[in-house]
Amino acid sequence: MPTFISNLSVAKRVGFGFASILLLFFVTILVSINRLSAVAEATRQMVAVPIKTERLISDWYRNIHTGIRRTGATARSSDPSLVAFFAEDQAASTKSSAEYHKAIEETLEKKRDKDLFNEISELRKAYLSTRDTILALKKEGKVDEANRLLDEKFTPISKVYTGKIQDLLNFQRQDIDDLAKEIQDNYETSRVLLVALTVVSVLFGVVASWLLADSITKPLLKANEVAREVSQGNLSMRIDNSRTDEVGQLLESLKEMQISLARVVSQVREGSESVATASAEIAQGNQDLSARTESQAS
Repeated sequence: MPTFISNLSVAKRVGFGFASILLLFFVTILVSINRLSAVAEATRQMVAVPIKTERLISDWYRNIHTGIRRTGATARSSDPSLVAFFAEDQAASTKSSAEYHKAIEETLEKKRDKDLFNEISELRKAYLSTRDTILALKKEGKVDEANRLLDEKFTPISKVYTGKIQDLLNFQRQDIDDLAKEIQDNYETSRVLLVALTVVSVLFGVVASWLLADSITKPLLKANEVAREVSQGNLSMRIDNSRTDEVGQLLESLKEMQISLARVVSQVREGSESVATASAEIAQGNQDLSARTESQAS
């Protein structure tokens, strides 16, 4: 563990460890929110543009297809009253088609779609012009001429017209598929990333906990060993301490205690030696005195 962390107090070290773990989990949560936002934004874009446009074009296509069949049936029929009978429906269909045309034009964003839409718009003009001519001929009773125009011009134009609309519809569906794939890819990437972050967070928590416990227990074991050696009378043991935390303070106190005990023992030893020397001198003096006394008595 780095020295600057080892020198922190135990309380600060524990706080630092838990703060680091919480920070990593907080980062994981932020990443999760960010990835979910990306998926939500992609979904919003898909709903806001491609799906909306696809539905408009699909409805427009059905409206036009119905109009084509109605025009064909009217032209083929021998009943001239069908023109008047379908006049209201024809007007409503034309109005709806114009509304779809305008709404679709406003939603298109890609150049590819806009270019194709311009082609469709030109075909629409030819389609409407030919249709109106056929209905006018039919109304005037010119059935053969109306049928000839239907076969030679209206039907080919209608096929190209609806074909282009179908192409535009397919483009939108392709865009939807692409966005759906992007959303799925975002989901897969997010899942892998979140699993990885979770694993890293757990591993970091385990390693941090182990290092934290190790940074506390190892110095305590060393302090315990020092105390045991001192209690057994080993006052010459070298105590190295470079820590400044609580355990370092404990080791420093043990070191001071060892020095103090060594000083006391040294002083006691010196005192004992002085007493022994004095006792020896006294004993020698007594012997000398006894010898002199015996000499004088004889």
